[in-house]
Amino acid sequence: MNIHITFGTEDYLASLKNSHRKQRLLLMSNLNSSVLLHETDGKSFFNEPKSYQVINGSGKLTTGNFAVLNNIPVREEGRALFEDRYRYQAQLIEQEKGLQAIRLLRPTKRDTYIIFTLWQRETDYNTWIKSKTSNQKKIYEGIDKTSIFPRPSYVATYTVLK
Repeated sequence: MNIHITFGTEDYLASLKNSHRKQRLLLMSNLNSSVLLHETDGKSFFNEPKSYQVINGSGKLTTGNFAVLNNIPVREEGRALFEDRYRYQAQLIEQEKGLQAIRLLRPTKRDTYIIFTLWQRETDYNTWIKSKTSNQKKIYEGIDKTSIFPRPSYVATYTVLK
């Protein structure tokens, strides 16, 4: 399974989504940008997508109203360790109230992984962030962070547009 992401204006991406109704697409927007996400077994129809391989995930992208993309740069030599630790962390949050879907996305050309989570409501995400389950320390235990993470991670949040 693959996920391809493209950016553009909300109007353009909405028209692109409407012209490809049979595809699994998720249109998202925040104050700064709009994003169209394409989940498929093959290639994307986007002209210049950011492409990722789904290496772990659960849930469907058809429900949910709030998306979180945790962008984590990982050096090549740290990928296996990062992916192993992520699997443990994902198991902890898969049963969280309001979580609709989760995907670990391995980049095909870059070094930045995305942990994509889709929540029923923004309040569900905020409740999880404040909980003990969201404690990110466990994923990093025993890892020399400077050796596998070349720069800081960042989070982008979006409202899902229907």
